[in-house]
Amino acid sequence: MKSALKVGVALALVLLSAMSAEAAQTYCEATVSERLDRLNVDPSDIRRIYYEAQRHVGRNNDRVFRILAWVSLRSCKGYLVVDMSPTCRVRQVYGRGACDLGGAVETW
Repeated sequence: MKSALKVGVALALVLLSAMSAEAAQTYCEATVSERLDRLNVDPSDIRRIYYEAQRHVGRNNDRVFRILAWVSLRSCKGYLVVDMSPTCRVRQVYGRGACDLGGAVETW
């Protein structure tokens, strides 16, 4: 049983290292949806969500270190950003431009 778990974890890490923006969307969509629900964002207010998988690129390393979900809302100018780990754990949520959800999030 332990070896099957180790193989599963290793496979997940390999898949995360090769993650594209499309894979990040599929993988993290439920987390972003849950966080938007917690922030009381009405689904009809969402114009578009764009996912960005940010990578460390080095001599022996090319891995995803952060996934960003850029949420464009009809109710504000700018974006609401959900910053996540490669395993879709939310690190922080912040606004860009004039998108602070009425003071619910800080803007950068």
